[in-house]
Amino acid sequence: MNFLSGSGEMAGRIRDFDWRSHPFGRLETWPQSLRSALGICLNSAFPTAIYWGPELRLLYNDAWSHIPGPRHPAALGAPARDVWSDIWHIIEPQFVHLIETGDGIFVEDQYLPMRRFGVPEETYWSYSFTPIRGEDGLIAGVFNSGSETTHSVLQQRHTAFVLSLNDALRTASDPQTAQSVALRMLAEHLGAIRAGIRERDFSGELVVAAEWNGPRVSPIGSSMRLSDLGVVFSQQIRAGHVVRINAVDEFPDAVARAFFRSKGTNAVVAAPWMKDGSTAAVLFVHTPEPRTWSDLDIETIEQVLERTMAWIERERVAAREKVMAREIDHRARNLLAVVGSIVRLTTASDSAALRLAISERIDALAETHSLLAKRRWEGATLRDLLAKELSPYGVDAQRCSLSGPKVVLKPLIAQALSMVFHELATNAAKYGALSAKEGRLDVRWEQGEESPLVISWEEHLPSHAAEPSDPERVGFGSVLLAKVVEDYLSGTLKGEKSPNGVAYMLTLPLGEAPVTGGTKADTPPPMPSDETSVLIVEDDVLIAMDLAELVRSLGYSVSAVTSSVEEGLEVLKRSVPDIALLDMFLDDETSKDLLAPLKAANVPIVVMSGHMADASEQSAFSEFPQLEKPFSAERLAHTLMKLAPLASGGDVRST
Repeated sequence: MNFLSGSGEMAGRIRDFDWRSHPFGRLETWPQSLRSALGICLNSAFPTAIYWGPELRLLYNDAWSHIPGPRHPAALGAPARDVWSDIWHIIEPQFVHLIETGDGIFVEDQYLPMRRFGVPEETYWSYSFTPIRGEDGLIAGVFNSGSETTHSVLQQRHTAFVLSLNDALRTASDPQTAQSVALRMLAEHLGAIRAGIRERDFSGELVVAAEWNGPRVSPIGSSMRLSDLGVVFSQQIRAGHVVRINAVDEFPDAVARAFFRSKGTNAVVAAPWMKDGSTAAVLFVHTPEPRTWSDLDIETIEQVLERTMAWIERERVAAREKVMAREIDHRARNLLAVVGSIVRLTTASDSAALRLAISERIDALAETHSLLAKRRWEGATLRDLLAKELSPYGVDAQRCSLSGPKVVLKPLIAQALSMVFHELATNAAKYGALSAKEGRLDVRWEQGEESPLVISWEEHLPSHAAEPSDPERVGFGSVLLAKVVEDYLSGTLKGEKSPNGVAYMLTLPLGEAPVTGGTKADTPPPMPSDETSVLIVEDDVLIAMDLAELVRSLGYSVSAVTSSVEEGLEVLKRSVPDIALLDMFLDDETSKDLLAPLKAANVPIVVMSGHMADASEQSAFSEFPQLEKPFSAERLAHTLMKLAPLASGGDVRST
C-alpha cells in the first residue's frame, strides 16, 4: 500500500474508507494503473483528481479537496455526474470527447456556473483532462489537474469595465447623463435589475437622485427615503459601512426585508460616499436572485461610486465657479454703476464738501457689502445693518439703543435701507443726537406676521444743545430718503421735529418676511404728449434713481420705474411706454417674461446687464440692443436716440 503512504488528509481518508461494498473493491485489488496514478496524485502539491471507471468516480488530493466546497468529503468515491450535477452539461462532453478520441484536453478560463453553497456562482477554471490507460490498454480513467482563475478573469473584466466607464464619463455632457450612464453600465456589468444613487437633499435626508431599472422593473422613486428602509439598514449606511445582503430573507430588519421583496429584490449592496465626515450619497445595486457578493463586486461598486461622484463634484464645482465668476462680474459692474449713480446724484456747496459726501456714501455702501459678503449674500439682519451704520460714531448702549425682533432682509433691500440709515446717521452726527455728548438715539422696530415693518428712529438732545435739523430740509439726503422709502420700497416716511429732538417713522410693507423687495412704479408728473416715454425695469435702487434722472435729462419722460417682472407687467396693463429699458437680471429672476408683451405692443427694447449672459440666457435677449453696466450718459443717449424713431413708427436712425 505504498501508494497510500503519507500523512495527508486524503491519503488517510482513502485508507480509512470502507471499499468492500464500493464498485472499486478492496484496496489490495485495485489495478496497478490506478495505484500508480493515485500515488502521483496524492504526492502532488497541485490540485489533482482522478475520475475512474465507467461512472468516473472521484479520488483526489488535499490541494483539490477545497474545490467541491461542502460536497467534500462525500465526493470521495462518488460519480462525477452526482458531484458536478450543476456543471455536468459542460464537462460531460469533454469527458466523452477524451474517451472516444483518446486525446487529452486543456481548457483555459473555462466558465463553470457552480452552486456549491446553495447560490449561483460565477467561477472560471483552467484545467486539463489526461487519459489513464488500464492494463488492457484501454482508457480506464481520467487524470485531472487545474486551478481556479475566477479572480484573474473578473479582475481583467473589472479593469476593462473601469476603462470603459472612464471613457463614458469623459464624454458625458452633464451630471445627470454621467449618473445615468454609470448606473446602466454597472447594472449590466453585474447582471443587476436595478442600480441607483441616493443623494443628500436640503433636509439632510438621502433620497433617490438617479436610477436605472431593467425591463419591466418598477423604480423605487424619489419619495422613498433611506430612513424608510428601517433602522438597521439606514444606521449602517449613515455610519459609513457598506451593506452587503446576499439573501434578503436573512437580513435582520423586517422593514427592509418587506421593502426589498416588494421590489422583486433578493440580493442588495449599498455603498456610502462620504463627504466632510458624513454620508452624502449612496450607490445601491439589486439583483432578483440571492447572490454571494464577492470582494471584487464590492470594489467595483465602490469604484463606480467614487469615480462618478468625483466627476459630478468636479462638474458641479466648475459650474459653481462659472456662476461665481459671472456673479462677481455682475456685482462688480453693478457696484461701479451704483458708485457712478452716487457721484451723479450727490450735490454739495463746494468741491471739498462734495468729495466728503461722495466718500462717506461709498464707504457706507462698502460696509453693507462687507456685511452681506459675510453671510454669502443671503441677506442681513436689520439689527446688524443698523449696528454697522452706527459703529463709526462710537456710541455705547447708554447713548444708543436698538430693540426689535430678528428681521432678515434680502441683499437688495439691505442695500437700500443701508443708504437710508446712513443718511439718518449722518444727519444725527451733524445736527442731531450724535452731535452732542449727552444726546441719545433710540431705534425700535416691530413686525407682525402679516403687518408691515415699522421702524422708529428717535433722537433726543439735551436742552442746551443746538436746535436739531429740520426733517424737511431739502438735499440729496432727504431726496434719497423719500425716493428709497416711498417710491422704491412702497413705504412711508414721516418726520417730526421737537425742541429736544427729531423723530422719523418708517413703515415698510414687506409682507410676512422682509426678504423680497418691490419698487413702486415711479410716476412723475404728466409730461407733454409729444415726449417719448421710457419704462425702466431695474432692481437696484440707486441705479434706478440715477437712470430715471439721466433719462429725464436727455429729454424723455419716465413712464414708470419698477424692480420686478410682476410689477412691469402690471404697468403694461395700465399704459404702454414708447421705449423699455430692461435690466436682464432682476434679483432672483430675469426680465425675459417682459419681452413678449413689449414686442406685441411694438415697444423698442434696450437690455442692460452687469455681466454677459451665457448662451441659453443670451438667446432670449440677443435681438435687442444691449448696454453693459456701467455705461455712460453718452452711450445711453446714443442708444435711445437710435430707438426713438421706432417708437414713433419710423426707421432706425443711422449713426
